[in-house]
Amino acid sequence: MVQNARSAKITKRVVHSLVPEDARYILWDTQLKGFGIRVATSDIKTYVVRYRTTGGADRLIQIAGHGVVTAEEARERAAAVLAESQREAKVHVAAARQLSLF
Repeated sequence: MVQNARSAKITKRVVHSLVPEDARYILWDTQLKGFGIRVATSDIKTYVVRYRTTGGADRLIQIAGHGVVTAEEARERAAAVLAESQREAKVHVAAARQLSLF
């Protein structure tokens, strides 16, 4: 999905140092797996979170634009999204087990 895999702890300083390139890219956070910031060619920076569904599909969700929230707030929102996706996965697995009992 990402042509050039890049990672660093996402902080205000790091986000401000990111520059647009010929193609958009995502810098992945080293502190929270799945959390990143996408940098568009137009220099628009958007916090994102990526996770895998129980069906195996990748989901990439936009959290907010940089400037609307801080890097720390975006990380907290990403953690909440990841926790909710894990909770939904557990419910899905439990429902599948119930169906297999019959």
